[in-house]
Amino acid sequence: MCYSQADTLPRVFSLLLRSAVFGRLHTAENLGSRSADGGRYAEYNTAIPAIYLKGEVNTDANDVVYKINPFEDINEFCPALMPYRGQHHFFTVNGNSSGGAGEQCINEYNTNYEQYQIYDSKSGIFFEDMGYTQDTWEDGLWGICGFSYNQFNGSSNNRQLRVDGTNSKSLRYPTTNAEVVGTDTKTWVVNDNGIPLYSDNIPSPFAIATYSTASILGKQSQIFPNITQKTISTNLVADNFPRSMLRGYYTIRSDLISDSLFVGGKSNVTNMPIVAVVTKENPQNDFYFGVGDVEFTVGKPTRLSSIRVSIHDPNGSYANVDRNSAVIFKVQRQMNVSFNIAEEILKSQNSKKKSNL
Repeated sequence: MCYSQADTLPRVFSLLLRSAVFGRLHTAENLGSRSADGGRYAEYNTAIPAIYLKGEVNTDANDVVYKINPFEDINEFCPALMPYRGQHHFFTVNGNSSGGAGEQCINEYNTNYEQYQIYDSKSGIFFEDMGYTQDTWEDGLWGICGFSYNQFNGSSNNRQLRVDGTNSKSLRYPTTNAEVVGTDTKTWVVNDNGIPLYSDNIPSPFAIATYSTASILGKQSQIFPNITQKTISTNLVADNFPRSMLRGYYTIRSDLISDSLFVGGKSNVTNMPIVAVVTKENPQNDFYFGVGDVEFTVGKPTRLSSIRVSIHDPNGSYANVDRNSAVIFKVQRQMNVSFNIAEEILKSQNSKKKSNL
């Protein structure tokens, strides 16, 4: 199986029922048409030994399928398929060299294909390195999206094995294939023209007795009928749900106070006391708003000339915020108000006299 960068991540990565999903990593086979005008079969002509019959262009030519015993397109230019076999024109025993009911034209089977093997792709992409070690996986992109480390670092496949339900949870080189389900097997039983019989028999080739002008006995032509089945891509579904929020709150720290009700951080201590916690429960457009419900009392004379303030993530590291963020402090000072003005003046004068003595 060959691979190329035929698809991109925006196409193959999606969310399904809140689970992250990879799909369509392989470039799928399409039903296609056997000629430019839609013809699928051939007829004999004395001037041109084999030409395609005329017909309308297939409306279902772009259907995604997998193929068994595929016909050659003769224009694939693949050394592994050489030599091409092409079409074979012959007469059955009830026909003759001048034509008649027994006239037939078939595609000879290219023995470079493996009989009754599923062919679903000629190219695609796979991941050889997901970019994270087991220690950093949970904090990386794939861990955040819900994929486990074992899903993309297993040993259940190589580049030659199909991806299906038996190994999709433990891939060494993540990619996808066409989905093959058990109910498809009924359509694998076809006649010599590839028409499904929907039988419970085992798929098998056909042998057609042919007539030859050189020998009245003729010969037997073995036919492996072309089988096409409509399908979709397999999906690599994350084991866990993706995380939509990694950090649930901000902490506001400042040296405005000397003591804190909170202790913790990367080094298990706070470099500045935590004065407030801003949760992310109610975002408004591009901002989170929080009103501090923690009050601090300054119990000794303090002169404020400058203060330091910082916004942190729960692990104690500095939060990724821009200059549009702000922290507002509300400072309250208790004032003792007396309504006996004369008594206050006398007390002030007496204290001055005592200080002068």
